[in-house]
Order: sequence, then structure tokens, then C-alpha cells
Amino acid sequence: MSEDADPAASGIGSDSLGELFNTANSEPTEEFADAAGGDPPEATGPDPMLEPEPEATAEEPPPTAEGRLSTGIPALDRLLGGGIPNGRMVALIAPPETQGELLLKQLVGVRSTLYLSTFRPKWEIKEELADYVQNRMTADADPIDLQVDYVTPEELLESPATYLDTLPSRANLIIDSIDEFEVEDRSRYVDFLNLVKETLWETGSLGLFYGMEGNRDSPARSLTLKRSDLVWQLRRNVRSNDIEHYLVISKFRGGEALTEPVKLILTDEVRIDTSRDI
Repeated sequence: MSEDADPAASGIGSDSLGELFNTANSEPTEEFADAAGGDPPEATGPDPMLEPEPEATAEEPPPTAEGRLSTGIPALDRLLGGGIPNGRMVALIAPPETQGELLLKQLVGVRSTLYLSTFRPKWEIKEELADYVQNRMTADADPIDLQVDYVTPEELLESPATYLDTLPSRANLIIDSIDEFEVEDRSRYVDFLNLVKETLWETGSLGLFYGMEGNRDSPARSLTLKRSDLVWQLRRNVRSNDIEHYLVISKFRGGEALTEPVKLILTDEVRIDTSRDI
């Protein structure tokens, strides 16, 4: 072998060279002598390199892809350090008379989505979102799969896997709205929230629970906010000459909560007031 030859190119790595060097400078062992006679040594146990990876336990979360998922609003992504870490649950609480649904649309426009509605019919949501996705698609964009289902809280709590198992990897899970679940049995609701979290973590997805601000006195609303990783609150300020909207991100598990409200401009789309150099 020449001085310029790469050991790896010849199939002998640095570890293999070290083993050959050590073997050449040591006395042959009985085990090595037997193997040299032509009979391979008997296996003493399973090869640890071929053992399957250990299954995740309750103390060890299952692995998930690294990175963050976009909100569909670049200026908001920058404020959040690049987006929302995957596997997270977001609670969006908004007054029912606001355009809070536009924030849901922004998510749908950037990745595949499983949208579960508890009161609006399937056809209405699918038609509205399909047009929105189509208008945002570009020639080089990844295809977006949109699944919409109308489901009652009882159906979802009774057979959650029927719906959650269809969630693609790195997708959105939107539940609109979460209010109806907050009047169900507390233990069933907690089990459901934990299963949603596990599904999001395993698929590297993002979950958004859309709730109405007027339901803040619900006994289970505190459970929704506590179990969620991020809490977004949409606030409205009506003045004599205009209407202002602010997004308050008061909780961000796995990131930094914002110390100031984000001023939104809500029309038929979401824009952020960048006058303060966001």
C-alpha cells in the first residue's frame, strides 16, 4: 500500500488496523489458535450489533424527527425561533366573533392536515380549505393531503385510534372545536389528550385545539391549557375608527414565550404588523 493510499478505500478502517497491530504484537490465545485451525469459534451470544432497538417506555419518549414546523406566517415563525417544535400541542383560544379560523388556514396551507370538526359539516370545511390550499400551491411545492371528518366528541373519545391512526408524518391535527370535549368525563378527556400527545410525538406532527374564549369557565378548560405545550390567545380591541387584534403567546413549552402581544391584521388573510421590525 502506498503512503497516499486511503485505508478506508481498501476496506481496512483505522479500527481494523489497530486490531491487526495488536494481534501481531501479542501471544496467540487458545481461542485464536483454535479458530486458526479452520473451525470457526462457536457463538457465545447474540451479536449486539444485530439486536433490535429497545422499545420506548413511559420514562423514555419515542424518537421524533428534529426541526420545527412553520405556522404558515414567516414573521411569526421568526418570533418563535423558527416555528413550532414538532410533536407539540397548541391551544388557540379566540372570541367566536373574530377571524381566528384564519390562523388554522395558515397551517393547512403549508402541510398535510387531518381536520376534525365537531359542528361544521365536512363538505363546507373541505370546500373552503381546498380552495385555499389550491391558491397557495406552487409548481415546486410538496403535495398537501387534506383529510376532513365530522366527528362527535363521543365518537372520538370512544374510538380515537380510528381517526388518529390516519395522521400522516409531519402533518397538522386540527380539532375544531375543543369546547365540546371539555364537558365530557374528566378522566376520558385526560386519556384522550395524552393519546393525542403521543400520536403527535411519534409522527413529528403539530396539533391545534381551537376553543372559544367564552368557554373559559368550563371546568375542563384548565386541563386543555395545562396539557397544551403552547397557548395562543387572540384578543380583540374595538376602537372608534378601527378593530385591532393581538395574539398573546403566554406559554411555550420547549421554547420561549413571547413577552409582548403580536399585533395581527386579520382580513381574508393573516398579516403581522412589522412596524417594530419583527
